Amino acid sequence: MGQVGVICPVSSERVSNADCRACSRSREPLFESWCNYSPEMIYGMTDGGTSRSTAFHSTTMLNGCMRQTRLGMSEDYHVELDRVFPAFRGQWGHLVTEHSPVPGTIYEIRFELDFQLADGRIIKFTGQGDALDLVRANYRDYKTKSESRFDRRANKRVYKALPTEVGDDYLFQLNAYRLLFYYGSPQRVVDQDAFGDPLPGGVTYYPGVPAQIELESHELFAWSMSECKRYPCAQIDYRAMYDEILRRLEIICAVELPPVPGDLNPATSVFCIDWCPKEIRAACLEELATAIPF
Repeated sequence: MGQVGVICPVSSERVSNADCRACSRSREPLFESWCNYSPEMIYGMTDGGTSRSTAFHSTTMLNGCMRQTRLGMSEDYHVELDRVFPAFRGQWGHLVTEHSPVPGTIYEIRFELDFQLADGRIIKFTGQGDALDLVRANYRDYKTKSESRFDRRANKRVYKALPTEVGDDYLFQLNAYRLLFYYGSPQRVVDQDAFGDPLPGGVTYYPGVPAQIELESHELFAWSMSECKRYPCAQIDYRAMYDEILRRLEIICAVELPPVPGDLNPATSVFCIDWCPKEIRAACLEELATAIPF
């Protein structure tokens, strides 16, 4: 179950990930022409979740609409490439920083921590941090933002400014990383920085052993193609953060589907209509029709 294919931007037909990839590298397109995406972009947007095979229940999954996330685990669905491109584009900033490293910093290492639910189940919670600076005891998170978006209702592109502050989703995400760096452990042995040099103080971090990395600060960096902004992020008490993660894990792991977020209406909200894969939205609406109204 999960993302099994795409809605072709040329023909609007549903095709498998494999057929989409084959078309991108063929001498003759599957339909009347090739789409605007290169083979590399196609491969990056049609991996069906393979690149996140060790993510389990991650910080990203506990943000936004957890109902959509949960249905994405149980439903086969197809995505519109124009809709998943922003997430793919977001990887570029990570790659740029990873290829321009600073000493004593580790990049894109996934940490994990076990949580026990009320019914006794053990759930592995994870997060893959962008840049963990062990010299400054500082974590840096990078977000790539679009300068404009297409407003379907107005039928035109509108300017989209960078955020003015750290939003609630990012506040949760950065503080979840902070908790993971202290109480969690890396999924693989980490004993070198990005240059292959020993970590500061010669420390080594092992899977299954709490890293106990105490951050002095964490920051969000958001950029578009023309500007970059830096946002210090508030720190949430470890206990409060642990309880909030556990609360969200209880919701997404429950037998019943997570509720619709209070600020969304599946029948009218732009997010639900324009950004939710059609099969997932159909399953959401079908469940709502047989359950208690949201």
